[in-house]
Amino acid sequence: MRMKLRDLTFFRAHKNRVDELPAWLQPALIYASQCLPRDEFATWLGNVRGKLRFPLSDLYCDWCLDVASSVAR
Repeated sequence: MRMKLRDLTFFRAHKNRVDELPAWLQPALIYASQCLPRDEFATWLGNVRGKLRFPLSDLYCDWCLDVASSVAR
């Protein structure tokens, strides 16, 4: 819901704590954070990639970057 509303304040407040979330919530926050500006999303995702604790997190991050770059905003 917050992604559809483009609640940038929410995502900017929570993106730095993604490693504190349970592993099952991390992909949801990452996917929804695509509403952030593209360069901010890509930089942030590159920084947190090593801190993620869910299976196939590297592939998921690559997929999210591809989706974010292909979606017209």
